[in-house]
Amino acid sequence: MSEDVADISLEQLKRDLVSLNRENQAAIKTIEKLLKDIKNKNDEIASLKSLLSKSVPLITDASKPETTPEEQIADLQLASLLAAAQKRVLTLEETRMYDLLVKNKRLAQEKSNSNQPKGSFRDVSEIDLIKIASSPKPKINDPRSK
Repeated sequence: MSEDVADISLEQLKRDLVSLNRENQAAIKTIEKLLKDIKNKNDEIASLKSLLSKSVPLITDASKPETTPEEQIADLQLASLLAAAQKRVLTLEETRMYDLLVKNKRLAQEKSNSNQPKGSFRDVSEIDLIKIASSPKPKINDPRSK
């Protein structure tokens, strides 16, 4: 009787071993499939990042020039004025503030406040300046001189 119990348990152990081997093989196949899916997804992400970087510049702290506190304040205030201007006509004080903010922001960015390009008045030669200075003054009809 002890042999039958040993044989049955040995047979049961063999069946359990076969079942566990099947489960193990299925788990290995599942893990391999998941690893392959992860690799494909990582490749796809890398490809999309490459396409994105070629078509749209990424906005990062390194590529963005550092703004000064003055520029940040001007930007915030100008945004506030823009919101107000979209709702109503700006007051005289707000218009003056806008003008000062724009000028200060341009100065902080080292841009000119005038609409003319810098140095355009210097394109006149010395000979032309002498001709202009030596030419007779045009007569102006001044009502006070009568």
